[in-house]
Amino acid sequence: WLRYAGRLADGDRDAGGASVRLRGPASLAFNDRGTALYAASKLGLQVFERDSRTGGLTFAQLLDDDSLEDGSLIWDPHRDRLYAHRCGTWRGFAPLDETQRELEDEGTIPVTGDRPGAGTCAAGVLGDVFMDGEGAFLNAVLPGSGQLQVLALDTPGELPHVQTVEIPGLRRALISNAGGHVYAATTRSLHVFERDAETGMLTDATKGRNPLRQLEALAVTGDDRRLFVFHDGGQTATVLDLEADPTDPSPLGTLGLNLAGPDLDGGFDPFAGLFPVRPNLGCGLAAMRRGIPAVDVFCTDLAYDVVWRPGPDEAENGDEVLDEVSPGEVVLTDYVSVTQPDRFNNPVPEYGEARSLAASPDGRHAYVDTEDEGILVFERVGAGAGETGSEDGAYARLELLSVSAGRVTFGPVSTAGCIELEDAVIDGVHYSVAGSKWQTRGSADAEWADVEETRTIGRLCAYTPPAGGEHRLVAEIRIDGEPGRYASNNIGE
Repeated sequence: WLRYAGRLADGDRDAGGASVRLRGPASLAFNDRGTALYAASKLGLQVFERDSRTGGLTFAQLLDDDSLEDGSLIWDPHRDRLYAHRCGTWRGFAPLDETQRELEDEGTIPVTGDRPGAGTCAAGVLGDVFMDGEGAFLNAVLPGSGQLQVLALDTPGELPHVQTVEIPGLRRALISNAGGHVYAATTRSLHVFERDAETGMLTDATKGRNPLRQLEALAVTGDDRRLFVFHDGGQTATVLDLEADPTDPSPLGTLGLNLAGPDLDGGFDPFAGLFPVRPNLGCGLAAMRRGIPAVDVFCTDLAYDVVWRPGPDEAENGDEVLDEVSPGEVVLTDYVSVTQPDRFNNPVPEYGEARSLAASPDGRHAYVDTEDEGILVFERVGAGAGETGSEDGAYARLELLSVSAGRVTFGPVSTAGCIELEDAVIDGVHYSVAGSKWQTRGSADAEWADVEETRTIGRLCAYTPPAGGEHRLVAEIRIDGEPGRYASNNIGE
């Protein structure tokens, strides 16, 4: 789920009470600790200190420079540097101290070696920038030119050119977490490149064209097993399997969303079956959740969440397979818009185009730069949202929720599989679960630790824990509309 937590627009007061100037931030990026949010704007480079609990932002610095508009930002955790890229030109910024809340401009970083011209970059369009896990190479999409550039980071003060790949119609690109592949999306298809970790060179390994019209966004799971693709102008979510052959993504499931765009009146598109091109929702921003195959997607004046729920062959829980799991499917778990408040009844402002996205490294918040309303802040609720603290005091015991090895019970329902809980009514009280997970600890005096593979959205699932220690199921549950954090009984020693 997504909970709208507020905004910071031009003239608003920040979390510290000071008035803030904002002029259309074009790109957002975090430092690796998630304590500082950087924004490239018409004003220059702005730095905001982030409150990890509330998500609130406090202005810290402005470096005046109007040339950063339409620039893309990326933080280099290996060198503690911020890079800004715009149409083939790179700038570097270094922190003044260990807080990383103030930066100094190190100027333009020259790109050396032979390279083709950047061509004409599309105005007002941000190009994806990404780095391999070793911090050896930078990759950049040059919007409008159909180019994907590879640059080396092994020479201080310059960026040696490694390769420029021409991909007509290139829109988006990302690198796998292991660094062995790059996935590039055009307006009509998905391209796959094998990547040499030593040289950074990309080799086209596409085995099929993977036709995907009006492709908007990509997201890959942390284990590189699944690729989420959002196409048909954001109206369709498809999950592709990468495990069998990462160079030949094969469809596992597709969900037609039929969501209402800003110019439509209802949630269902009555023309979907009559016209080949459906309304483009502008869903160009997607952020994967941690430890679970779920994605937050941000569009023009709306946002939604989808999750991949695996079939029985994938849903192994310890040594036991859940016996009541449905076939694998893509599921819509949340939807908010200017006409649809979030599940906590917070209205979302009419913000126009969503231009840039930065998810905090702790997984708790998503920050969306918008066309009309500055920076919007969303709390990421439920599974994969980086919950703070696992101590006993973080969860209250809920008597309706009980577990035993390989079984879960909620009120009158008991199963060896999973219990779907969406606005269920028990004795006149309404219950909905946002997300759940199992936890374990070695003894009563030890801290609880999450069992990452048991995280799920919208369900309470059984689990057969290994011998030894204590175990429990914890969940974020709304009771008559009030959100809370609840725990089952403990099982084990």
